Amino acid sequence: MTNPSDPFEVPGGKNPDTIEIAFDPNVPVEYRSIVAMKTFIVEGRGGVAEPSIVNMPNNMVRFHVTQPLSGRYKVTLTDRIVDASPDHNKLDGEFPLERRWPSGNGTPGGSFVFTLNITG
Repeated sequence: MTNPSDPFEVPGGKNPDTIEIAFDPNVPVEYRSIVAMKTFIVEGRGGVAEPSIVNMPNNMVRFHVTQPLSGRYKVTLTDRIVDASPDHNKLDGEFPLERRWPSGNGTPGGSFVFTLNITG
């Protein structure tokens, strides 16, 4: 996986309708804590059309919309997303200052926030 950048750039012409997020495979995520526009938020001009979350295998989720995304979006995975342990611990979510994976600052909690720029 390439190192993270902010903003994440997506070249035009692809007409994406999905944002896929992979969580650390060593920390199983509690899928029920990921809710479109509540804990996985996508904000941009014109909003997003009928957002939904699709749970994928291997600790991944997809934020799906019914109309293609275009332009600049602020994407937030809030600190209300938790792991699947009995204690439902908060994930360590801050965007990595060192611009490398994994995200976080070593302390549970914190939202993962980035800009997604879809050009074209």
